[in-house]
Amino acid sequence: FPEIYGTALDRLMPEGRLDNFQRHKLRVYGTYGQSLGRFGSVDLTPLWRVNSGGVYSLTASVATPAVLLAQNPGYAASDVSAATRQTLFFGERGAYDFKGYGVMDFAATYNLAVWRSLRPWFKVEVFNMLDNQKMIAWDKTVTANAASALDANGYRTDFTKGARFEQATSGAHFPTPYPNQTGGRAFRIAFGARF
Repeated sequence: FPEIYGTALDRLMPEGRLDNFQRHKLRVYGTYGQSLGRFGSVDLTPLWRVNSGGVYSLTASVATPAVLLAQNPGYAASDVSAATRQTLFFGERGAYDFKGYGVMDFAATYNLAVWRSLRPWFKVEVFNMLDNQKMIAWDKTVTANAASALDANGYRTDFTKGARFEQATSGAHFPTPYPNQTGGRAFRIAFGARF
């Protein structure tokens, strides 16, 4: 609805960094293998993961102001109404930074030659081995401040921080051991056989 929202796009769809923006990502690792003679071999692998902080925007869900509704050239009332809500940005998209972090992971694999090419193996992985519990993200809930001034499009110009603003509210606000996990130290064990 460009006739309605066109003048407010700098507040509804500002330019800037997207939520998945990451400036730096570093992985440093090494592998050390030690033969144990007829008892097999051991491989040791430390991995240092360093990530710069992610970004976030301050946004609030707001109703369409009367100033913009008055510009409706004839769209159906069910498509555009005061009940329609938009995401209002307070500042540029991705204007704020979460904290960066570094964690140490470690893996050890034991291989044993049993018969011809049959080699059972056992692997232990420790993610976030030093249990880095640094808060790297937080609650960013804000609401439009009803006492603040209105801009030319009828949107509030200031915000009120939520009750848990800048506090950790989930395990994902700490370094994650691997994707789809919450923060903290994690262990994985695997075993199998090569033949």
